[in-house]
Amino acid sequence: MAPKTDKTEVIELLKTLMNIESTSEQELEIGEYLAKYIQGRGFTAERIAIAPGSTRHNVYAYLGQERKAKLLVTAHMDTVPPHIPFSIDGDVIRGRGACDDLGPMVAQIFAVEELRAEGKLKDGDVSYLWVVGEEKGGPGMIAANDMGLTWEAGLFAEPTEMKIAKGHKGNLVFEIVAHGKAW
Repeated sequence: MAPKTDKTEVIELLKTLMNIESTSEQELEIGEYLAKYIQGRGFTAERIAIAPGSTRHNVYAYLGQERKAKLLVTAHMDTVPPHIPFSIDGDVIRGRGACDDLGPMVAQIFAVEELRAEGKLKDGDVSYLWVVGEEKGGPGMIAANDMGLTWEAGLFAEPTEMKIAKGHKGNLVFEIVAHGKAW
């Protein structure tokens, strides 16, 4: 079982992640780090290419040997450019990813660790999916659709202006072409 979470450990993980350049299309190093980190926590971790031959990989991790889990806990690894490293001033953390989406990802990791420490999670209960490219077209989450997995519930780490979100806004893109005379 994981020990009770120490605030210093949370800040150190966030600092490490935020100091890795992880702007869209530059997620390789952070993905490698996360896979190794979560394996050290006792999870099985896979790096899954988002397309055949791609150097961009999602990270999927789960407790036990079976990929299937009841709960999906997910966040995106990429940040918008430019890379701004971690800084802290008192209790204020600044830098790219602090709130979108590395800070929420770290919160998820340690929330799961707390539940494990309390003996409330077992193999098959929870999995992580950390995706690439959310800030630029969403290819990581699109590729996740091809994993052949389903979950009973999902917990997305995406800032929502301090409001509870029951679903994801998403987007719809279309083009209208009209012919004729302008009035």
